Amino acid sequence: MKYKTRNKSEGETINSKEQEGIRIQNDKFYVLVSKDVKWIYTDERQAVKALKDLLAMNENSSPGEVSLVEASIAGQEWEIKQVPWSRITLLLIREGK
Repeated sequence: MKYKTRNKSEGETINSKEQEGIRIQNDKFYVLVSKDVKWIYTDERQAVKALKDLLAMNENSSPGEVSLVEASIAGQEWEIKQVPWSRITLLLIREGK
């Protein structure tokens, strides 16, 4: 099976007729979880920006309906944890400077 690669702002993507993959750098990735859809980001700031945009599009969303999860895949044991809202708030404040 032949693969074509292309660069995206969030990481390198591998495409074939059957699958699409995102290259993970620094052994971490982030999953933005909404009611019906999940998105994967390789950069925390991009994931927080996407969360901000998602909440701006739907003013009736509550914090319980969306979340941001960090997955660390270094070594044999994977660690998956929710990014605290305090961390998200801090990143948003720093972005506004």
